[in-house]
Amino acid sequence: MAIHLVPVNSDKERAPKYEICARSPSGARVQVGALWEQTAKATGECFLQGRLEDPSLPNQVQISAFRQDDGSYNVVWQEQRRAKNAFAANDRQADPFTAAA
Repeated sequence: MAIHLVPVNSDKERAPKYEICARSPSGARVQVGALWEQTAKATGECFLQGRLEDPSLPNQVQISAFRQDDGSYNVVWQEQRRAKNAFAANDRQADPFTAAA
């Protein structure tokens, strides 16, 4: 998937800095994520952080992007694995609808 960043022009403090967009098979621009500007507490360095979500991807991808001196970005990403069964932790608990009173 080829993606590109689209700047977001907003006066809202919590608005993302960029939308992450891709092209659908029909050629339409589709937003598949967003990046917010963050500041590192230890160094004061500004960087972008957000996520990429798309139905064609098996899992959500967390992204951090650090601007380099030449204007490019050094990107660090981590796939967020989804639980195979969201109810697995509750399998051992009694079902409140069938448990004896």
